[in-house]
Amino acid sequence: MNPRRYRWLTEGETYRFQMNARTTGVPERRGQHCRLLVIGTGGNFPGGRNVLIQFPDGLTMVTVPGVLKKVPA
Repeated sequence: MNPRRYRWLTEGETYRFQMNARTTGVPERRGQHCRLLVIGTGGNFPGGRNVLIQFPDGLTMVTVPGVLKKVPA
């Protein structure tokens, strides 16, 4: 089974977490690398395209895709 893609995101790849820590999110995670586990299926409801990510220490969280930046190879 091929990993699912959504715009620049691909399940299983590593990204940098860049959420605006001043207003939302977990400030101590800003700039850390995380792995994209699951891309939401979409739909006509708020949060339909949210993604599930996991940090190296095992913390998992749901966030919007716009806060994940591709890590250069």
